Amino acid sequence: SLHHALIKHRLSSNIPLLPNSRWSHAMSLGALPPNLLPTTKILDDTVRIICGDKSYNYIQAYGERLVIGGVYAATELYMLNDTSEGYALTWEFLEEVLEDVTLREDESFAEKVVEG
Repeated sequence: SLHHALIKHRLSSNIPLLPNSRWSHAMSLGALPPNLLPTTKILDDTVRIICGDKSYNYIQAYGERLVIGGVYAATELYMLNDTSEGYALTWEFLEEVLEDVTLREDESFAEKVVEG
């Protein structure tokens, strides 16, 4: 899917920082209270790019951004402990999570939530 390709592309840029725990250290610094707002803004910008601008339907757009943001963050955390070659397990995890939460264009976010 497009979401999978975009999330994988963005997270692949972290790969050079993963050895020696440099990326996990950077993530922990980003989660400190004084850095939380800028970190959240960066994540929001990343997710907005992944989801595309859907400003015509705010509820669906924000719902999708929340879901994709969660997928992105969970995959990024999974990636920190992945020792498989080429991060194959991370990409499988991403695919499985996206399959669980995929929002089809023909149904609203509210309908998807009600379905569970």
